[in-house]
Formats: sequence, C-alpha cells, structure tokens
Amino acid sequence: MSTGNWNHEFIACLDDPVVCLVGFCGNGMLYGEIAEKVHGGRQVDHCLKYTLYSLICLCGVVAGPTRKAIRDKYNLPVAPGCLANCGSDGNFCNPDCTTNTIPYVGQMAIIQDYMELIARGQDWAAEKIQPQDFDWGIQTTQAPAQASMEK
Repeated sequence: MSTGNWNHEFIACLDDPVVCLVGFCGNGMLYGEIAEKVHGGRQVDHCLKYTLYSLICLCGVVAGPTRKAIRDKYNLPVAPGCLANCGSDGNFCNPDCTTNTIPYVGQMAIIQDYMELIARGQDWAAEKIQPQDFDWGIQTTQAPAQASMEK
C-alpha cells in the first residue's frame, strides 16, 4: 500500500505553465528527459522511442514502466485515483500503462512525473532510479551465415 504523496496533483499541470506546454506539445521530449533521469541512456533515444510507439497508441508500454519506477521509488499511489483498482483482480490491466495510454491523461501523467522528479531533486547527477540499458523493444535475430556454392 502506498503511503507517500505526490508533490503535485495529477491535474495541477498549470503549476508550471512552461512544463505544461512542453508536456502537451512536445510530450516525447519531456518523456525523454524523464526516462534519462530514471533509467539513464540518451534523452533523444527515449524521446524517439516514445514518439514512435505513440503513433500506434502504445506510448503506455514505453512510459508505464518509467512511471511505475517513480511510484515505487517514492512510495506514491496510483494517479489518477480512478485507476487504483486497475489490475488488482489479476486481469491484464496495468494502472501505469493505462494512465499513459489514455489521450490527455498520458500527457498529464508525464507532466506530473517530471514535476515530481524536480521536486525530489532527481537531476542529471543523481543516481538513476531504475538503471537499464536502452532497448528499442524490437526482437532481432542474426541472419545465417552465407553458404558457399561449391561444385
């Protein structure tokens, strides 16, 4: 059970209008910055991955684990609260992935994540919350070696 509190409410994006503007107009850039602080790697890689996945409405698959890492680190509850029971009955639903997949709700979640990291002093020099190597999320296989054609 979560006992911590978010420093900024879920719909308090206007606490910082610049972050709010970037979160809605350039949410891939803002997510890239969050992911770099949480996981390491390069901001541009995270930004591009988020943007590409969002084109097929799967940005929650990318941003959900990052939000979960932030919530786990600071012991924060699911936000928005209406998704608190999502997945609790063992079904497929994951509250963090779902939050980041719903249009506009996902942008507000990214803004809240960013503002939370700033409020808690998570900057570039800080230890990463959940370090991991960058992965495009695409399974690759190596082609078989070229066969020679001898007579």
